[in-house]
Amino acid sequence: MAMEKVLLMTKQLSNHLQSHDLQLASAEDLMQSVMSGLTEMRTEAAWKELEEAAEDLCQRDGAIPDARRRTFYAIIDRILNELSRRFSSDACNVLMGAAALNPKHITFLDKKALSGMAANYGVAEGDLAVEVHRLTRLIARKRDNGLKVSTPLELAAMLEPYKDAFIDLYKLVCIAVTLPVTSAACERSFSCLKLLKTYLRNSSGNNRTSNLAVISINSRRAKQLNIDAIIDTFAANHQNRRIVLK
Repeated sequence: MAMEKVLLMTKQLSNHLQSHDLQLASAEDLMQSVMSGLTEMRTEAAWKELEEAAEDLCQRDGAIPDARRRTFYAIIDRILNELSRRFSSDACNVLMGAAALNPKHITFLDKKALSGMAANYGVAEGDLAVEVHRLTRLIARKRDNGLKVSTPLELAAMLEPYKDAFIDLYKLVCIAVTLPVTSAACERSFSCLKLLKTYLRNSSGNNRTSNLAVISINSRRAKQLNIDAIIDTFAANHQNRRIVLK
């Protein structure tokens, strides 16, 4: 019972980090929230509350109260140390910078939030400040013309024609939209490959296997495709669809 809240909190973090639609903007905020919650649990008041709730269980196992408390604190310390190691200061700076490149985030184009990420990728602070000022004015003009930018990917698409004028910001935006939080997507790809590469498909070439993997991994988008339209397009491009035997 004493570990239920700890494991539930870390399980929520694990599930969220493995979400297929997770954005970097939310990863750092979520991690800080979990670390704050775990730190608040490492207090005498929080332990007293847990101890009273689990008193019956503790009496049955005959554990010494001080030993239970030390064990509980040691577990929380280990979890906090692992979170601090995996989300180091450099990683958090990159996550904060990625959040500042999300038009929906409260720190959008905040120079202070972007500075850590910029320094990590060799972008000069002075050059960044100039480009942020110019980009703010450009977005305002685009908004007046009816163009709304709401995601980092849309921001990257908007900057692409101006990438020579916004060299550093375009570089950071491209990093932000391609930088993964975890390896969950890669692990899903390997799991999918195990299902595709069956005995009957063992002689399948790399191109066909890769195409099948893309369809399988993006199954939700694949199910939305119009099969009749695809067949009509294939028929129009390949007039002679008979297998020629020699």
